[in-house]
Order: sequence, then structure tokens, then C-alpha cells
Amino acid sequence: MSRDISPPYHTTSQTPNSIPKWSTLITTPKHIAIDRLLARIQSFPLDDHCEYSALTFPLFIAGAESDVFEHRELVLQSLSKLQENFGIGNTLRAKDILRILWARQDAAVQDLSRKAHWMDILEELQWELTLA
Repeated sequence: MSRDISPPYHTTSQTPNSIPKWSTLITTPKHIAIDRLLARIQSFPLDDHCEYSALTFPLFIAGAESDVFEHRELVLQSLSKLQENFGIGNTLRAKDILRILWARQDAAVQDLSRKAHWMDILEELQWELTLA
């Protein structure tokens, strides 16, 4: 996210300027984390264990944050598989938001405007998304 958010804690031994930015706490680059997640998704049959239903949010974020066009179909297929196997209906809304997001991101590339963010789309549509 492009928003600069300070950590919610302040201790007396640190001044606000000495608190590290959140980005300094992340050791794996975004594109590598997304690649690893989607590689694992491809290697596991999503109908083996009900615990895989917990992958709804990571799949949504992978789809929203990936810049790789080929990831889109895998994310949509995986969300559909979770809905089919476990009856997770909120995957339908997640796929709707991803399709809107991708259309806007593609348009932003064409006209060189600011990249759309999934949270902005939720706010604009006045939708709530529960992906637990």
C-alpha cells in the first residue's frame, strides 16, 4: 500500500523518528512472495482439506497485488475451486472486485494514471468484503 502508516506503538526509549517504517520489516519482496504462494497453490489440490478454505484472503491479495497478467487466471480458478469444494460464497464477491480492479489497472497503464487499489474500489462501491 502506498499509504504511510506509522506503527501503533510508541515506547519511551524511542523517539517517533527512530521507529522503522513498516517496509523495513519486510524481508521478502512482494513479487517473490506472490510467486511462492501461487506456486504452492498450483502444487496442492484445493479439494484435499477443508483448511485450504483459509486461502481465500491470500489468493485475493495475490490477485490484487500481482503485476503478472498470467496470475489472474490462476487466482480466479483457485477462488472458484474453493467456492465449489467448500461453499465459500464470498469468493464470488472477491472475483467481482478483482475483475473491476484489473480493468482499472489495465486502463491506468494505458493512460499513465495512478494504479487503482482494491480498498479504494471497495469504498467506492460501498461494499464490505469478508475473506476469513
